[in-house]
This record gives sequence, C-alpha cells and structure tokens, in this order.
Amino acid sequence: MKILKVDVAVIGAGSAGMTAYHAAKIHSKRVLLIEGGAYGTTCTPGM
Repeated sequence: MKILKVDVAVIGAGSAGMTAYHAAKIHSKRVLLIEGGAYGTTCTPGM
C-alpha cells in the first residue's frame, strides 16, 4: 500500500469534482482526484 499525503481528496470527476479539484489547485493544495472511469461522468468540455 502506498501512503499519499494530500490536502484535499475529491471523489468523482464530474462537474462538481472537477470544480473542486481546480479550486484546490489554484490555492496550491495537494489534491487527489479519484474517479472510477477514464473521465468524469458529466459534460465537462471546458475543464
């Protein structure tokens, strides 16, 4: 098992998850984005 140190863990790469990820990165946080598929589950063309 690998231990990761992050400030924010986002579950799901849909619209809200991608927005949360982006907001955390803007504030220089270490972010872990967890998604079961290759991409988010909603329409996110601008991300």
